[in-house]
Amino acid sequence: MPPPDQSIKTVKNATGGVIGVAFKSIVLSSSTNYGVVIEQDYDNGSPTGVSTTGVPITDLIVENISDTVALGGVN
Repeated sequence: MPPPDQSIKTVKNATGGVIGVAFKSIVLSSSTNYGVVIEQDYDNGSPTGVSTTGVPITDLIVENISDTVALGGVN
């Protein structure tokens, strides 16, 4: 079974903030879609395709991430 994605997902038209999140030294394998997901447009369990600005993401660190993609997965 593929590992879950590493994600930040904020709800469309919400307010607040995401501060100080770090994705560091993560090894993923056999991903079928995306290894790291950052979305600011979540609505009813799916992205809308139109990001909003009510929940800024600040002090985000993404470093030393590696992944392999499963056969048939999205590279």
